[in-house]
Amino acid sequence: MNLALRIGSVPYLNAEPLLEGLDVHLRVEPSRLTRCLLEGEVDLAVLPVGAALRHDLRVLRSCGVASDGPVNSVFLLHEIPFPKVRDVSPDPASVSSNLLARILVERAGSGQWHEVSPAASQARVLIGDPALRLEDWKGTDLGAAWKAWTGLPFVFAAWVIGPHVPEQDWETVDRQMLAAAERGAAALEACACEQRVVSPERALEYLKGLRFRLDSSYHGGMNRYAQEARRLGIGSGQVRFAC
Repeated sequence: MNLALRIGSVPYLNAEPLLEGLDVHLRVEPSRLTRCLLEGEVDLAVLPVGAALRHDLRVLRSCGVASDGPVNSVFLLHEIPFPKVRDVSPDPASVSSNLLARILVERAGSGQWHEVSPAASQARVLIGDPALRLEDWKGTDLGAAWKAWTGLPFVFAAWVIGPHVPEQDWETVDRQMLAAAERGAAALEACACEQRVVSPERALEYLKGLRFRLDSSYHGGMNRYAQEARRLGIGSGQVRFAC
């Protein structure tokens, strides 16, 4: 039995394979979508893992948007060498990638993070379709940097359940979303042809480089991210999986 759910998603190409065959109620940037989930406007949403950590929300285990190396749509753009980067302009649409950039700068880079305006920055975070559209860029792919530093994959977004969804429904919801992700993974060519972000060829190459089914290695990457976030005073140090 499928549950009737109000579904939200970030408005980026990388989330589309998770949504195959689903009725999507809302597509907005991560910072706004987090508020919509907390306020009960949607029942569950494809959200950055950092949003779940900040608000102690439950995450489905089965599927998400991940990379095991370069992600090609989450960048820290900079001209100077990465070890010298200190003054960073965050992406206002981001909830999780700004935190990832801070972790990497403080733990694998210069050791100092100063959040500044774009005019005063040495580097800026850029995520999602605007990052994917870049033809020529200089800087750091944050998925690749995370992999090089930790040896782990990184989960950029996952299904996050609203606090009002009953616990007895969590496993059913997880099965529904996994089925959608499996349909999406089998239809990447169609997704690449239907999108209007980049050329179909580039979109297909991009989508094939992502991972949508999450196993224990990806859960390990999520929990390592949670541990690093806790060092900065964010979250409990552990991802709260729904089932």
